[in-house]
Amino acid sequence: MRAVQALLAEWWKPFSAALLLAIVVIVTGPGGATDRQLSDRMLRAQALPTDPRALIVDIDAADFREYGGPPINRAALARGLERLADAGVERVLLDTYLGELVDQQGDARLATAMERFGPERLGLVTGTTTLDRPHPQFAGKGTLLDGRLTPDLDGSHRQIGRASLSRGANPATWLATGKLDATPVSLDIRVATRGYERRSLKQLIESRDSLAGRTVVVSLSSVISPSRAVLPLSIRGDRAGVLS
Repeated sequence: MRAVQALLAEWWKPFSAALLLAIVVIVTGPGGATDRQLSDRMLRAQALPTDPRALIVDIDAADFREYGGPPINRAALARGLERLADAGVERVLLDTYLGELVDQQGDARLATAMERFGPERLGLVTGTTTLDRPHPQFAGKGTLLDGRLTPDLDGSHRQIGRASLSRGANPATWLATGKLDATPVSLDIRVATRGYERRSLKQLIESRDSLAGRTVVVSLSSVISPSRAVLPLSIRGDRAGVLS
């Protein structure tokens, strides 16, 4: 009898451990969101450096106070593009609302500044709705890019772009290569998006250094305009950093 009890005791130990683990699996559901979060954390731990050729121009609260807004003053935005053209940047992605005309003189100057780049070097990001498309006065000056990020089932975003050219090309692909492609690309969450060099619009306008060969994203600061995306391991995403 004692031998049977000892055998049952030895058998019960691994069984109870397996039962406890099964309960944990059922409760937490690691095959779903928890599993993806753990995978995200493992990838983030690999910490790849950011691309030194990329520059993000964050239009921040100080720029609004300096130049007026919202929306940001069109003449000031034109001065920023003129500075980028003078500095010799390779490509510029403009991620800000251009759906309507707000100032005749400033709008005209902005359109003229866009012409210095042309569609090959200037990308205009559309937003989440068709109302976010650039006004016709601006739309013909650059390449239309679809700024919507692709959500996963858990609400996080691990891909950039949509599989349709009806709203524009993939902004990340265009910025990196200049090619028009609507195929979604995977978001490499190993890259720490906050590691990119950043300047405010005022800092850009007042700078005099060369930016030859660099790619630039001009966007509202995420503090002013919180991203419409919840990125992996982020409460508030930074679309400019992701697209870079």
